Amino acid sequence: MSNGVLSTISTKWLIQQAKQHKKRLIAANLIAICATLISVPIPLLMPLMVDEVLLNKPDKGIAFFNQILPESLHQPASYIVMVLIMVILMRMMSKRSTSGRADSSRWCLNPSPAISANSFSTSLAVSA
Repeated sequence: MSNGVLSTISTKWLIQQAKQHKKRLIAANLIAICATLISVPIPLLMPLMVDEVLLNKPDKGIAFFNQILPESLHQPASYIVMVLIMVILMRMMSKRSTSGRADSSRWCLNPSPAISANSFSTSLAVSA
């Protein structure tokens, strides 16, 4: 380190930064896990409806919708619209959990004052 500016990233410095921002790192990882759990099933829902509705092989998906829909809506179009609504809501929840509010900067880890953007890019260029 020269003149208080970080010239290389060491393991010790990285661990120190992780300890310093422990709560933020845990919160960020929990948000990322939630977003992943919400977004992973999305591409699987429409093929599920194709199997169960169009191929006329009802299973757990149709049984679930039959529990929440009135009997007058137990038809293929209703099931597909319900899946579409679920997919849209899940996408919105997934995007919201990863982007946060309009002030998402509070989730960003701010580098310590001793590190400037120029010194960080210089250290990356030197180490490459």
